[in-house]
Amino acid sequence: MTLKIKQFTNVSGFLQRKNDILYNSPLLTSATSRILIFFGGDTQDFSENMSKHRDSRRYQEWSLENTSKLIAERFPKNHIFIIRPVRRKIFSNAVLNCYDNFVPGNEFGAPNFCQNFNSLLHLKLLLQSLSIQIPTVSTEIMSDDLVFMGFSKGCVVLNQFLHEFNFYQNKLDVDNEMKKFILRIKEMWWLDGGHPGKKDTWITDETILKSFVKMGIDIHVHVTPYEVRDDNRPWIRFEEEVFTDTLRKKGANIQRFLHFENQPCKLENHFRVLREFSPVSHSN
Repeated sequence: MTLKIKQFTNVSGFLQRKNDILYNSPLLTSATSRILIFFGGDTQDFSENMSKHRDSRRYQEWSLENTSKLIAERFPKNHIFIIRPVRRKIFSNAVLNCYDNFVPGNEFGAPNFCQNFNSLLHLKLLLQSLSIQIPTVSTEIMSDDLVFMGFSKGCVVLNQFLHEFNFYQNKLDVDNEMKKFILRIKEMWWLDGGHPGKKDTWITDETILKSFVKMGIDIHVHVTPYEVRDDNRPWIRFEEEVFTDTLRKKGANIQRFLHFENQPCKLENHFRVLREFSPVSHSN
């Protein structure tokens, strides 16, 4: 099957929340396809938008379109949906992505996690809207297993999901459709998580992580020295170690891989993790 990329604008989700979404159809036809949903990092945008900003222009190699192709090559049987953040903040020549529809936070997109922001519900409704706009794969969109993937700033969305997993596990009257949606989640990928705040880059709350382990989701952590070995941001290394170690001790099925271990903390390597990560990597 030939790779086909389609762009959908102002897709409706929870209440008045809307997001632009990029869709790649599977490269290979399969009876075991999955829905892979990707949340990108700062600077990443549609290629046309990146070309208009002097900082983003240098990183067009990592545009959402190019990133979607890289992901599709690794997951050729999956439907790939890339969620574009609803707001972009230009600060000191950098373009910061802000996932306001999924995570409450400050003007720069640093998260302020909460028990429930209806982020999972918003995603569920986004997919429901897409199933109407892409009728040829509506059944797959609404029934296939789900894979969540975040890169850099996009990992804040995955972290908010963890808070909401805990919320729903402790809620007595969970909607049956929401239960079904959460049960569809089979894998979650953290690719070099980071954001401009000075805490909460990784979830360290033991109660939330315990709830996460109960779900039996396959967990993949890929990091680089740019994030976890930056002496100016020591909390990231500490939090990632707590996140990974706690999940392991509680019996989670987790793989963790450090890329470019003996190389400098370069931004280029931070982006290169998108090219280097693999569905079949050796953990450490």
